[in-house]
Amino acid sequence: MLFQHCLQPFSKQHSKSLLAIQSQAIERVMNHSWPGNVRELENLIERVMVTTDRGVLPTKDFCRFLTLPQEVPDLFAVGKAALQKAERARILQALRAAGGNKQRAAPLQINWSGHLV
Repeated sequence: MLFQHCLQPFSKQHSKSLLAIQSQAIERVMNHSWPGNVRELENLIERVMVTTDRGVLPTKDFCRFLTLPQEVPDLFAVGKAALQKAERARILQALRAAGGNKQRAAPLQINWSGHLV
């Protein structure tokens, strides 16, 4: 219903006959997360309408304008990467403290604030 409500003013504004939408496009539009809410929907409808000369709005026209959802970060991977970065920084600090000598740096312990323990 909201789609039809948005479609009518744009079809008048752009002098196009009232267009239909393919069923797959409706499904795609309904499954979209719509982070921009109604404004994003209106924007999408107007962009598709302006760029198509068909009587039916095809799915591919909608898909190319829909923003893809942002991937949710894998918190385990983020934590693992942070730990690896911290360990690398501690190793480099121990190497600097030992003058670049790996054997002298190996037994050194660097605390999280970066000081020798």
